Amino acid sequence: MQYFQAFLMENQRKNVYRNVASIYKTSYLTYYIVFCTRFKRKIFLLSGVENRFREITTAECNSIGIKVNSIVCDTDHVYLDIDAPPDLSVKHIVIRIKAATSIIMDEFHELEAMQSLWTFNYLASTRKISDKE
Repeated sequence: MQYFQAFLMENQRKNVYRNVASIYKTSYLTYYIVFCTRFKRKIFLLSGVENRFREITTAECNSIGIKVNSIVCDTDHVYLDIDAPPDLSVKHIVIRIKAATSIIMDEFHELEAMQSLWTFNYLASTRKISDKE
């Protein structure tokens, strides 16, 4: 009898873990992220840079399971609106995006002289960030 009760309790625990895991896979956190170019260089004024940035960012986010809601590129900074799984930290997401998009320097001759494309800093929030606030 005790063995049977222990068996039932173990199966109930496994079912709880399965339910939590299924909820965990479907839940996302919405982040609004802003980061700037190094020395506030206006790279997005160059033709084609914005489109290439969008392509690379979308591909990188899709590869790690992030849904991109919007990408807004201003002259020297970027606004990202993303939905990410809770097991990814914001720092990890930003590092992956900056690393993936740094190949833009190799693709555009005007940016070849830059040592790095992005600053180390970024702003992340869970509420909408606006430049009009």
